[in-house]
Amino acid sequence: MLNFFRRFLPQTAQKQLPLQKMLGKCKKRDKTPLNWTDESDQAFQNCVNDLKEATHLAHPDSNAAIILMTDASDRAIGGCMQQREGDSWKPLGFFSRKLSTAEQKYSAYDR
Repeated sequence: MLNFFRRFLPQTAQKQLPLQKMLGKCKKRDKTPLNWTDESDQAFQNCVNDLKEATHLAHPDSNAAIILMTDASDRAIGGCMQQREGDSWKPLGFFSRKLSTAEQKYSAYDR
């Protein structure tokens, strides 16, 4: 999600760097615990705060086109409501949550 909205977020790549370094050697479905450090935690919090602040860039306009973008992985779902402003879409709000064990068994279409 951060990369999708990077045009609205200052220094996104730099702020993600500690997280990228931590995840760099991980493989899909790797069960090795991550070495979560204070630096990792600070980087994560900075990214979360940037996304929160991005929603301040636009307020709902009843005359503007609005879109709800959704995505689902095997374990979680997420969405973002956006509003058309000029030639671009501005984020209005975000949603995400982990799927329950039962929901994880749903087909990709049903998630």
